[in-house]
Amino acid sequence: MPQPTLGQVHIDRWLTNVAQKFLLDPGVFVYDQVFPVVPVNNQSDLVLKYDRTAFFRDAAEPRAPGKQSQGGGFTVGHDMYQCLQWAYHMDVPDEVRANADSPINLDSDATDMVTQVLRIRMERLWALRYFVAGLWTTARTGVPGAPAAGQVRQWDDYVNSTPMVDIRNIKLAIWMLTGYQPNTMAINKCTWYALRDHPTMIARLVFTQGVAKLTKAQVAAMLDLTDIVVSESVYHRTPMGQNPVTMQPCLGRHALICYVPSGPSVMRPSAGYTFSWDRGNNGAGIVIRRIRFVHGEDKDRIEGRFYRDCKVLEPALGAFIQNVISEASCSPASFDIQCPPGT
Repeated sequence: MPQPTLGQVHIDRWLTNVAQKFLLDPGVFVYDQVFPVVPVNNQSDLVLKYDRTAFFRDAAEPRAPGKQSQGGGFTVGHDMYQCLQWAYHMDVPDEVRANADSPINLDSDATDMVTQVLRIRMERLWALRYFVAGLWTTARTGVPGAPAAGQVRQWDDYVNSTPMVDIRNIKLAIWMLTGYQPNTMAINKCTWYALRDHPTMIARLVFTQGVAKLTKAQVAAMLDLTDIVVSESVYHRTPMGQNPVTMQPCLGRHALICYVPSGPSVMRPSAGYTFSWDRGNNGAGIVIRRIRFVHGEDKDRIEGRFYRDCKVLEPALGAFIQNVISEASCSPASFDIQCPPGT
């Protein structure tokens, strides 16, 4: 008799030890890495703001015997935060859950997807509130040719651009306005590569340390910054089922340089704060809950939410460089032909 065929002895099934689920590491997001996150007890409140100029006034005068001293004071104002709720869900019908083969776990998969969608929204909210032109007192625009006033040459021009000088001058501008030295820079991955691979940066490290492998800590030290924060998250806004899907970085091809304290403070200012209302959920940023539907629907809704507001509190403590690299250096269509020297 003929031997059984391959198709007769095996029916294809899901592998239980391998699957393709695109979950990003939480570390690729910067929404909690730049500005201090302030847990708040109420959805909205006021933030006390002192008059900055009063504390820098050279107003003391000699006092003659028996006379009154020179006096003065300061004014106070406020800014307001309001933590809006952002939410997303996925429904899991009982029949679909019961019929799913291993390794599919719809409750776990729904939790993972909802969490990542909300993390992307947090990153985009951060970008839209902090990482756009027109918010910060000190502003520059990157250009491909010779820069004019208020411009810098784009950093992916490895022959003519001067990122170290640009950042130094911006830091001096903020210091002259506020007395504080900017300590943090936020950029996306494309901009990080352009900065990391810039010949002037590599030459400085080779000269001082004899190696040409730049880390964020080394670049930050050369720029006299405490931290360089790099967003590695991507997103799209294509409706489900439509094509093509075009991915793009959550942060644009810009740079934000600012002063921030190590944590929320009443003694030091901050360029901005991120306010997070948790409604008593022990400080959790994203809260996931299961909602049971009855009365004929027979399904569970896996829903996530967060309450957050991103506020610029002192525009003078930040500087924004718009389009600090060219579009070609952050365009998926050009990545296969635009390779920086030495990579």
